[in-house]
Parts: sequence; C-alpha cells; structure tokens
Amino acid sequence: MSQELDLPQSAQPPEASARPDNSGAKILLVDDQPKNLLALTAMLEPLGQEVVQASSGKEALRHLLREEFALVLLDVQMPVLDGVQATARIRALPAPRNRVTIIALTAHAMRGAREEYLAAGMNDYLAKPLDPATLLGKLSDIASALADEMTARRSNPLEVIAKSA
Repeated sequence: MSQELDLPQSAQPPEASARPDNSGAKILLVDDQPKNLLALTAMLEPLGQEVVQASSGKEALRHLLREEFALVLLDVQMPVLDGVQATARIRALPAPRNRVTIIALTAHAMRGAREEYLAAGMNDYLAKPLDPATLLGKLSDIASALADEMTARRSNPLEVIAKSA
C-alpha cells in the first residue's frame, strides 16, 4: 500500500514570478490513497494546472485513452495494477499518448530506484513525502523540455540544416 503524503501547513503556492510557465497543462494524478490525491491537487491547482485524479492504474489508462495529458504523476505501489505495470501499458498505447511524461511517486526511494523506474519506461521519480519545491522544480523542467520540443517541431528543417553547416 502507498505511503500517505502530508501537505505541510507552511506550503504556500510560490510567488507568481517563481511559477513555471505551464499554466493550463493537464496533469493526471494516480494514487490509491485519497489523502495523497488531495495533497497533490492542493500543490498543483494554485499553479494553474488542470488536475485529473485516478485512484488506480486501470482508471489512469481509461483517462489516457480519452484525453491527452502533459504529465502523469504515478504512484508505484498500488493494488491490482501498480505503477510499473501501468507504465508498460501506457507505453504500449498508440502515439502520441504513449509518449506522455511519467513521473513515479514512491516511498521506496532507495539506491537504484531511479534507474529501475527509468528502465520501466518512466521519465523520472519523486520520493514521498513530496516536497512542494522539488515538485515545482520538476514541473519547471518538464515545461522547459516541452517548450523546446514544440519549438523544434515548428522550426523549418532547412533553417536547421543551414545553421549546422
């Protein structure tokens, strides 16, 4: 079973200038513990994120089949379909849904955990209990990577070739 997250009383939304420029990004939160879903939602909604909650890996897959998400925050320890199994099924979905960024949430942040989750198809992981500043940093990194990817897709391939010559 999953470890419960406690949202610190002192955790206030960051100043507007410190927020990543990803307002309106749709994030899928997957955790079998209602308290964890509430705590994560409380951290993300003040940042302008659209948050969709799922209480199981199966429910997460249903959402991913119907909607596109910028990010999936996925608990690793869940009954029936755990985070690693859910990730394998997500990666088997048709493109572009199979390319969604997945961050594992785990209370088992032992040596080698990051490598294990990356090998399972996840993009990164965060240890529970989550630190709001660490979560904000990950969101900022993801927003920057997504912006870079979108810019690269829009660029003219001939300009890229000319610049590299």
